[in-house]
Amino acid sequence: MDTDTHKILNESECIYTEDQINSSIEELAKKIEEKTYSLNPLIIPILDGAVMFSAALLKHFSFPFDVDYMHLTRYRGKTIGSSLEWKKKPTMIIENRNVVIVDDIFDEGYTLSEAAQYCRNKNAKNVFTVVLALKKHNRDNDNNLPDYYALKVPDRYVFGFGMDYKNNYRDLSSIYALNE
Repeated sequence: MDTDTHKILNESECIYTEDQINSSIEELAKKIEEKTYSLNPLIIPILDGAVMFSAALLKHFSFPFDVDYMHLTRYRGKTIGSSLEWKKKPTMIIENRNVVIVDDIFDEGYTLSEAAQYCRNKNAKNVFTVVLALKKHNRDNDNNLPDYYALKVPDRYVFGFGMDYKNNYRDLSSIYALNE
């Protein structure tokens, strides 16, 4: 990790602590469970960002579910997204399944929308979308995703708790925002 990367953390604002995040995830899990308890869903986290969030979320579920994963990316270690790249598609059968897609952040929705459409195209019975962080902004977004979110974050670059800054800081237990 270079000096500039260390400087970024020191100059960023902690917007959610570990306790705040975990409390929000626990509440979110209850809402999801109410809707999916009897559905035996297939949970599909989107890697890399949703790893920590998925692990924290799934431990609160008290119903049967299967887990697969998909890997899509737009950022490739940068702070600005580009074209969407599929790295790995789910291997479990999606047809006639209730699918819950889990992602780290919903900004403009390209990744989550693509993942949900993929599952619909595979004839999923229902597709639910869940994100850790919903970014607050006024940019036009014509889809209705996500179905569930744990936290709202400002329209700034955020990292921590699975979200990265140039492939660093996914391991942080709190969420930080770059100062403008």
